[in-house]
Amino acid sequence: MVTADTVGIIYPFLNVMIPTTPPPSFNAEQAIETLKKLSSFDPKVLLMPHFGISMDYKYVFEETKRKINSYIEEVRKMKNENLSYDEMLSQLIKKVANEANMKEEEMHPYVIHSLRVTLSGIITYLYKKNKKLNLLFNSSYQYYKCYYNCYRNYRCNDIICDVYGCLLNCSLLCCSNFSIA
Repeated sequence: MVTADTVGIIYPFLNVMIPTTPPPSFNAEQAIETLKKLSSFDPKVLLMPHFGISMDYKYVFEETKRKINSYIEEVRKMKNENLSYDEMLSQLIKKVANEANMKEEEMHPYVIHSLRVTLSGIITYLYKKNKKLNLLFNSSYQYYKCYYNCYRNYRCNDIICDVYGCLLNCSLLCCSNFSIA
């Protein structure tokens, strides 16, 4: 079974799962329901584009559900502590580094990018779930706005972006040069 983005990201050099929660479409309830449906097929092998092959679908699906729920709770807790977007990202980097038994400075840029997308997706999900949630994270909001506009094929930083290009531009530049042409 090819899982696409249904399961979390497991970088071969990291061996820690990061949930895939891309903005603007991430919905935790739908993601978990999809995992339940896929599990009912009793797959023998999972082909995961992010990254690898697994014969243990139960572990992968359960770990993905656990990570989705734990990251949502962590982001909610950090929000309640009034942490900025960058402080929350720093906390997630620290968490993954600890799980991987490595130093934060050793974290590969792809992992940091994945954590940025995961954090932005969860913030967006929580915002949509509870419209009263105060979105004080300017950089996250700008990232979401940039991502959304890029996704609709607007011009971002003078480059017509596909989804991946948009994610890269928006996460690295934090929309400091955002404009619609």
